[in-house]
Amino acid sequence: MEWLAEMGLDPSQIFSNQILQILKDLLNSSNLDCIKFIALELVDLTNVPEEVIDTLANRIPIITDSETRWQLALTLGKLNPEHPLGAVAQSKRIQLDSNRLKLFLALRIGEDDLIDVFLQVYPRRKDYLPVGLQLFLLDEAEEVFSQVEANEEERYLSLEFTAGISEIFSIQFSLGNNELVENFVI
Repeated sequence: MEWLAEMGLDPSQIFSNQILQILKDLLNSSNLDCIKFIALELVDLTNVPEEVIDTLANRIPIITDSETRWQLALTLGKLNPEHPLGAVAQSKRIQLDSNRLKLFLALRIGEDDLIDVFLQVYPRRKDYLPVGLQLFLLDEAEEVFSQVEANEEERYLSLEFTAGISEIFSIQFSLGNNELVENFVI
């Protein structure tokens, strides 16, 4: 937590009343980059006070930015795995021709016992995805449900959807004449 030292605060006192209030204020701010940064920093800590966890949980339903909401849910899921608003995630390496990619897949319980799914693809070794990379979300019948395509200087592609428990879906990666399909079951 080098940023605390840069603010003139003692990082060893991370959960002092002063720093605790600063953390809560930053999480309650309207600056989405700041909220995501604090959420990312909290992931690596242990013994996070319940009032910080409550602040995270209270922000999830009112944040409208999808990436910020997911970051809060993922942090909450790591800090308190039993919390109903928390999320879990896994990543998988993808090789499409000479392109090394990483697929990040996050899940959380949504409304009506459906599962909210967030997936993101980003390059493993380069700054940007290959131009023209397409992702297709396929349903059980292998029909295209949603798709996205990488333009110039695209750092990642994201898809978000809701599915039922035991539902099958696939992600098709396509670049030029190369295709790869990854299958998943919720």
